[in-house]
Amino acid sequence: MTPAPAALPRPRRSPHSPLLPPETRLLLASDGSTTLLLESLLGLTMTVHVLSQEAVDADALPSGVREVLGLPDGGRAVRRLSELRAPDGRVVSRNLVAHPAADGPHLPDADDRTPLGLRLRALHFPQQHRSLLAHGLTHWDDAVNAPLCAFKEYVIRCADESRIYVRERFNPGLVPVSDTPGTGRPVPGKAN
Repeated sequence: MTPAPAALPRPRRSPHSPLLPPETRLLLASDGSTTLLLESLLGLTMTVHVLSQEAVDADALPSGVREVLGLPDGGRAVRRLSELRAPDGRVVSRNLVAHPAADGPHLPDADDRTPLGLRLRALHFPQQHRSLLAHGLTHWDDAVNAPLCAFKEYVIRCADESRIYVRERFNPGLVPVSDTPGTGRPVPGKAN
């Protein structure tokens, strides 16, 4: 039997968080559905595009993720890399999602275009709670000159006590990291 996961710590906040635009701070601090909040802020309906979804050794995940999920040494996890996209195909967020493989099929089929939280709510887990782990600024991708973007990490706790780890990086062209004029900051409710 898997040991109970450790209690979740207070979220780690980037020192840049207070300098972010209000709508970005709201998105990062929210412990509700990120998809619903993004759809409201941008005035768009989102779909998910799964880049990969596979069972992996727990060692393939960062140690902090293994700890939060309560994965033992030698354990297995399901790891999913996905993008939340706008109707015109623009990437709104890049996501890493993971859960213990032994917890069953929490992630929808890789062909399902419904965002994870909405799918969990509609199908299996109407009662969910999100615990924020960290949020702030990181790089949009791994390129040398990648722009800064907002990110958040959290754990979804389902009614059956299972946990799902989520890390989201938000497109800086849609989720602003600066109030500086000329940065392409979208008007709330109207995506550029």
